[in-house]
Amino acid sequence: MSAIHSYRNSLAIPSLIVIALTFVYSWLDSRNYISEWLTPEAIIHLSLIASLIYCLAMSFICLPILLTGFKTIGRNKILTTICWFLLPVSLMIAFIIRAISYNMKYHDSNFGVVYLTILNLPFITGLIISYAKFRRKQRIETEG
Repeated sequence: MSAIHSYRNSLAIPSLIVIALTFVYSWLDSRNYISEWLTPEAIIHLSLIASLIYCLAMSFICLPILLTGFKTIGRNKILTTICWFLLPVSLMIAFIIRAISYNMKYHDSNFGVVYLTILNLPFITGLIISYAKFRRKQRIETEG
């Protein structure tokens, strides 16, 4: 599996899942939404825009995966793991820390927990699966 193929697999399907889950959750969450400023449809649009921006940020931050196309990096397990997970997991942890600090500051127990799960779980799953496939392919190439 080439680095470009791995990059695409670790981001394309999770991005589609994130957008679909965000739409469904936003639609369910904003059915009874009443406000002077925004309509329920506007909340759905804002949620979709935020998830698109997050998907674009993840696409940019996962670019080091392409470095595994170089033989010196692709065959080194430590460097491959760093290229694959360091920046994406750092971004996810930053968002989780931000949500926790907001919850502690404003005593809001459920702020962003569902959205963080919707935004991060598909990407974590996609990164792990594509990493496992990449390492398996590298192991087969070195053995055979």
